[in-house]
Amino acid sequence: MEDTMSNYWEENVDGVRTLTSKIKVDCEHLLNEFMTDEHYDIVIDDDCDFYAPPIATVDGSENTEQNLGFRFRKGVFTQDEMDGAYEGLIGAATASNNRGISTGTIGQAKQGNRDWVYPWQRDIMTMITHGRLDGKTPQDVIDAYLQEYPSLDYHWDKRSSLWHRSRITEAGYEYDDFFMNLLQSGQLTVAKVEEIQKFITTTMYTAQIYSGIAGFYDRYPRIPYGRATNYTEKNMGKFEKAYPYMRKLNALFAELVPQRYAKQKRVAESIDKRFIVAEDTAFSTITVNKNYRTTAHRDGANFTPGFSNLSTVTKGNIGWEGGLFVLPEYRVAVNLRPGDALLVDNAGIIHGNTEMIPPKGLDIEDMERISMVSYMRDGMQELKSKEYEDARHEYVESRRTNKDHPLWKELWNGVSEGMWDEEEWLDFLESKGMKDEDNRVTREKKETASLEDFF
Repeated sequence: MEDTMSNYWEENVDGVRTLTSKIKVDCEHLLNEFMTDEHYDIVIDDDCDFYAPPIATVDGSENTEQNLGFRFRKGVFTQDEMDGAYEGLIGAATASNNRGISTGTIGQAKQGNRDWVYPWQRDIMTMITHGRLDGKTPQDVIDAYLQEYPSLDYHWDKRSSLWHRSRITEAGYEYDDFFMNLLQSGQLTVAKVEEIQKFITTTMYTAQIYSGIAGFYDRYPRIPYGRATNYTEKNMGKFEKAYPYMRKLNALFAELVPQRYAKQKRVAESIDKRFIVAEDTAFSTITVNKNYRTTAHRDGANFTPGFSNLSTVTKGNIGWEGGLFVLPEYRVAVNLRPGDALLVDNAGIIHGNTEMIPPKGLDIEDMERISMVSYMRDGMQELKSKEYEDARHEYVESRRTNKDHPLWKELWNGVSEGMWDEEEWLDFLESKGMKDEDNRVTREKKETASLEDFF
């Protein structure tokens, strides 16, 4: 590997190797691509502080937490702490297909009872809706696809979505081969394409990986209440075994990145402590991955003034080669191993992993590299008391299960636009002896508005 240390200022600060990059490479084109040896020039395998190019000067003398890329520390955790983290979090890493851009492309043709929306289908729909036939027919699109790929079921699109079975059958179509049937019958008009595009899920699905979320989650359009993640709610006893590890990581965060920690801790202290990991850390949430090689991406939904905290554990003594944490914009990689801690700007810096290679004679399934990203979700700031968020949950469920509700329909999730500004919500809260902590709507506001409308 070519020696490119000339791209960095290197110094020793308080006994810690400190690197400041002179370069930042445009790597937007690498998003959703796997990292390889071609994407880094140096590997960090010792205690190190790393900075992006200085903000105010060109000599590296004004490094601050504002341009801090990461702080890396070796051998931070004891074996007991790592064992607790493993036992407390391994169950959260379940099979998943909805991690979006960080997982790469899809290798399977189907997901349960759903089919992929294939590129050739998208191309045909685009041609029809935008009038771009240019003398071509849909069959021409299919023929061109088959010339390049082995079958119509071959999937290579990086932005994948699925046909939703229930939406298709509710509309009166036969699910199997419904797109091809419409095409062959000559029914794919502009209006018909606009109709069936509503049958496509909005969730991005990708290759199956083992990943999950522990801790707590903020409100989401389809799940509009704060809550424990499914794993945490069902396994709180196990989850608590990870607390000593998380508290150690929290203390390291406070020590090494004090300004960013203080901002994140203020958010944590403004939230009901029952939505905070171990009730006293600066973390709301832990993403848990098993043997998961991420493509190049930036983390979304993080509280960006804070910092991500990355670490790994494993079971037994089965090691691996590779699995480097790569920051291609700065041509640097970190060899993160069990016991180490990497405090890093995951929201601002593109990052991904190189391939993990198990010991000779073993497969990837024979090892367990459990990586954990501990952070604060930005949306947690919207949450009110746990009792209030529980009431929102109960309200959604009461609507979802009430077949007499005017909005009820099969598979309705109980959520509708403007539901939190309606009298129905106030009535529900009052029945529970509660008030609207969001201050979205009050009886006084409703009554005032009605009088103004009258006059």
